[in-house]
Order: sequence, then C-alpha cells, then structure tokens
Amino acid sequence: MSNAEDFFKAQISEYSKKAAQLKKQLLSLSVIRLIVFISTGVAAYYAFHVWQLATFLSILGVVIFLFLLSKYTDLKAKQRFYERLVNINIEELNIAGGNYKNRPDGSEYQDAQHFYSLDIDLFGKGSFYQFLNRTTLKEGSQTLVNTLLSNIIDDVEKRQDAIKELALKPKWYQSYSATARGIHVEYPANNIIEWLKSYQPFLNKLFGVLPLVFSLLSIVIIALSIFGTLPIDSIGYWLLFGLGITGIYLKKVNILTQQTEKVKDTFRQYAMLLDHIENETWSSKLLKDQQKKIESDQEKASKIFSKFSNRLDALDNRNNLFSAILGNGFLLWDLGQAYAIERWIN
Repeated sequence: MSNAEDFFKAQISEYSKKAAQLKKQLLSLSVIRLIVFISTGVAAYYAFHVWQLATFLSILGVVIFLFLLSKYTDLKAKQRFYERLVNINIEELNIAGGNYKNRPDGSEYQDAQHFYSLDIDLFGKGSFYQFLNRTTLKEGSQTLVNTLLSNIIDDVEKRQDAIKELALKPKWYQSYSATARGIHVEYPANNIIEWLKSYQPFLNKLFGVLPLVFSLLSIVIIALSIFGTLPIDSIGYWLLFGLGITGIYLKKVNILTQQTEKVKDTFRQYAMLLDHIENETWSSKLLKDQQKKIESDQEKASKIFSKFSNRLDALDNRNNLFSAILGNGFLLWDLGQAYAIERWIN
C-alpha cells in the first residue's frame, strides 16, 4: 500500500504543478486578449475616415481575438483536466486511508428482496459498493450494479486478468476517469438512441451544395461592392436574401437545435472516451474483446462521434447574435450544419 500511496502523492504533486503553470498562461492570454480588443477599437476609430482600412483592421482584430479565445478555451480545459486528476489522486489517498464514507453509497440500488445484497452490505454507508465504485457515467454505474447483483461467475479468470492489466496502467485509467468527469451528462443514452432512430429529416440533397454556392457568391458580391463595381448597399440586400432563405426553415432548425442541445455533451464525452480505448494496447482477452467492439471498417468510432460533436457545436454557434445574422445571411450557416447533422444521423 505504501507504494500506491507514494504514487498518488507523486501524481498530486505533478498535476498540481501543471495546473498552476496553465493558470499563469491563462492569465497572460487574458491580458493579451484585452490589449488586442482595445487596440482593435482604437485602430478602427483612427482609420474610420478610410472605411476599407477600418473594416480590414476590425476583421483582423476579431480574427486574432477569436484565435486567442480558442487558445484560452483549450488551455482552460487542460487546466481543469489536471485539476480533476489531482482530485482523483486525493480521493484514492483518502480511500486507502479508510476515509471513503462520504462517497456515493449506492443506497438507491438496495433491494430487500435480493437474496444476498443486504446480508453482505453490498450497498449503503460503508458498503462494498462505496469502497469499490470508480464509475463516472450513469450507464457505467448501472453496469457495475448489475454485475454485483447478478451472481454470475463465468469468465472469472478473464476478469481477473483484465483487472491485473488495468492495475499496471494507473495513469491510463486515471486519465480515462478524469476525461469522463469533465462533462456532466444529464440526458440518458437510451433516450438519445431512440431520438436518433425516430428522427425525420427536413432538408433535401440540394442543401448539400447550396450553402457552399451561396457562400462563394457572398464573397464575390462583398468584394465587388468594396471595389465599387456594385453599389455598397448590395451587401445589405444580399444579407437580407440569405436571412430570408434561412427564415423559411427557422422553426424546424430551432426544433433540431433544442434536440441537439440535449445530446452534444454526451457525444463529445463519448468521443474522448472512445479515443482513450482505441489508442491503448491491451493484452488480456477481455479488454481486447471490449476494444474490438468499437472497431469500424471505415474509420475509428471516436472520429465518427467527434464529427457529430463538432457539427453540433457548429450549429450551436447560431446562439451568438453576430454569427446568427452574418453567418446565416452570407453563408446559410444553420442550413449547412443542419444538413450535415441529418446526413450523420442517416
């Protein structure tokens, strides 16, 4: 046990330092973003008499600001990941010291009619479940409970081999757990499956190319207007035309957005967890069999899930007023993303 405790303490020290370093980088990025924001505003103000230059400086400033914001978001996610790893190792130290009575005890799974769970204190305060459980996903917790209650002793040796192998990969399973804890999912997986099965698409194949063609025409019209070939108000009329096309399908896109809001975190989480499983090398038969279940002939399951998650995030950008108006007016953004989501579901 002393070796395990030394490992947990070393992990706490390592990940605490990494989290602290990222915190400093985040502070620096916040300051740089503020400088870029103020500089863009000042530059656009002094160049206002030459509107083409002011527009260019404003767009450049927005692009840099968004890049820094994306970088900040990525670093923030990494910092929180390390903080979760610290908490996992602190929790393991507490469990090793017998301090685990504040963990979920599985009382909701107690069944007075079950023929042995009450006798051996399987659930409840100070129970075996409270000591053993390391699951994060609701489905994982239910699977563990079902296993404990089943009294099935088939493949015991396979399970033991798998446990022995996992015991030699503490960093892997802690990383897996920290990833799973990163997103709080409230919508059950079974409900998501039913929604996918019953979904009825509303966009035809035309929308596979229309947003791209419309976006290219938008670029041409904006460029011709800036250089004086077309009247400058042509940009406004074209914007209204694009918003009009999007508006025809607004109600159905809104319904799709409400539905995808419930599932996007689940798909992002599963994509990351699948990636963990796919990219690890296993030797025990049980773990190799589990890994094989998520193999696909075309591409990795994690990539398939990631594509859908990215599409859902892209559609979610419509909640930004700037993206909703300019994105839909010039790019038919909502329709393009909705069509891609429907293709994925099909």
